[in-house]
Amino acid sequence: MNRCFFTLTERLLPRALVAALLASTLNSIPALAQSVSRQFPAQSQRAQMQVLVPPNIVLDDKPERLAPGARILGPNNLLQLSASLVGQSLPVNYLREHGGLISRVWILSPQEASQSASAAAPRTNIIFESTASQVKPDDGQTPFKQLPKYPLR
Repeated sequence: MNRCFFTLTERLLPRALVAALLASTLNSIPALAQSVSRQFPAQSQRAQMQVLVPPNIVLDDKPERLAPGARILGPNNLLQLSASLVGQSLPVNYLREHGGLISRVWILSPQEASQSASAAAPRTNIIFESTASQVKPDDGQTPFKQLPKYPLR
């Protein structure tokens, strides 16, 4: 007695459609990731970095040291180990911690390295209380007491 009510094609067709949709979506993800530009903190500085013996590095011909737990992010924004970069000279943006050690490093792609450091500064339209002093104060000419465009019912 055959208790199978579905044929083989009725079982495999939905799975094949889902697999095809997933494959087409996964193929478009790298193209999306390439168009996204990274924004770096305003305090970040640009230099040429060379890793000697970790945690010792050279930034623009000056000996420096990486902080314990320092993060080095590659051009694809993935974590890089400092030991894998020994001997390479790379354009980077970096941040110092309060003790003077290098805490975060971003290895720049060729496109990012060709831009000026100010072009990679963060852009936002959000005003925080700490940046409110940089915003022009109200000059009194703004009409706050206007009638609404559409009458309320």
